[in-house]
Amino acid sequence: MAQTSTKLTNSASTGPDAVQLLLFETENLAVQQGEPRRTNAFGLWDTAPRFFFGDDMVETPIDRHFQAGGRSYRLTINPVSLRLRSDGGDDDGAKDDKSRWKVVMPGNREQIVEEVVRLIATRRARLSLDKHDEIVLRFSLHEIQKELAKVNKTLSHYEIRDALTILHKSVVEVTVDDGTKEAVLSSSAFPTLHFGTKKVKGQAGVNGGTMAYLKFNDLVASDIRNLRYRMVSYETLICLPPVGRWIYKMLSWYYEAGSLDEPIVINARSIIRDSGMTERSRFRDTLSTIRDSLAAVQDAGIIEPFELERQVQGRSIDDEIYTLTPSAAFRAEIEMARVAKAQAEDTLAQMGGTPHGPFQRVDRLAGTRLRRDRASRAVEKPAPLLERDA
Repeated sequence: MAQTSTKLTNSASTGPDAVQLLLFETENLAVQQGEPRRTNAFGLWDTAPRFFFGDDMVETPIDRHFQAGGRSYRLTINPVSLRLRSDGGDDDGAKDDKSRWKVVMPGNREQIVEEVVRLIATRRARLSLDKHDEIVLRFSLHEIQKELAKVNKTLSHYEIRDALTILHKSVVEVTVDDGTKEAVLSSSAFPTLHFGTKKVKGQAGVNGGTMAYLKFNDLVASDIRNLRYRMVSYETLICLPPVGRWIYKMLSWYYEAGSLDEPIVINARSIIRDSGMTERSRFRDTLSTIRDSLAAVQDAGIIEPFELERQVQGRSIDDEIYTLTPSAAFRAEIEMARVAKAQAEDTLAQMGGTPHGPFQRVDRLAGTRLRRDRASRAVEKPAPLLERDA
């Protein structure tokens, strides 16, 4: 459960750096003015349908079956109980007698907040390791609020705190759905979460705002340690609708090794199953949501105008098949991400690290040199993806 502390800061750790944490930083890569900021996307964790986008209240766990990376999985999303404040808002820490509880699922708000947390994690020296080699991030709620404002999104501090609490308390269970029932993960996004008050240097007793301290789950931590992530455009990602965000990440991972000359052919029922989108009462309305999401991905400059083929049974539409061709800008983005990953793997090897090995520690001076080298490296830059209104 989220705990409250009074001594949290957003300063970087003073101990040794880990090469893998430095390589996770996208801020060290030279970004020219006008280019989209970059963040990192994970494979299974980010493409799993672990959010609920419906309007109805759901008080029991949701079971889903989906496919990712050529494998079948089963996923369970567990609801969260939040206490309502007497003013009608949410406050997990409320103690007044007038408060009551409501059951919620992680949804669009939580997905957006998680993306902002991820962006903060890619900044210089924001990630650190504790004594158990678990990845730690400290940040202020005001930081999240500022980042949301940059893309014309608004959440109060209470809403941000609630979203973080839901991401902390909602346990996601993932197993392989191929008869083996191999357990992949049973954890929330942030299994450890603390809130506290930021200390203002030289001003004892002054409240500097709410700070948060969190740890990532084992699947995400493993992906960071083993460099299993892909660099993507943050502005493009955060401004897309939920299904559009899933399509963007799915395409990014598909083309990690796939030929950019080959379009992706995918049907509507697969998108419904794998994205976690909420089906409408009428199938044609669900199809309309998918087409709108594809149009948003197209408008963002990720794909060329998509092709559509309808499959009908009698007078009803049974399915739609979409052919998605990567745009020139997206192809350039994928190529740049491939180069960045290859460079990261080479750097880890040069610093003495090994694939699937432990965190490779480096002293502060070596870490500074590594950041400088990454910033000065010539990486072919893609044409920026088209900007969209939030």
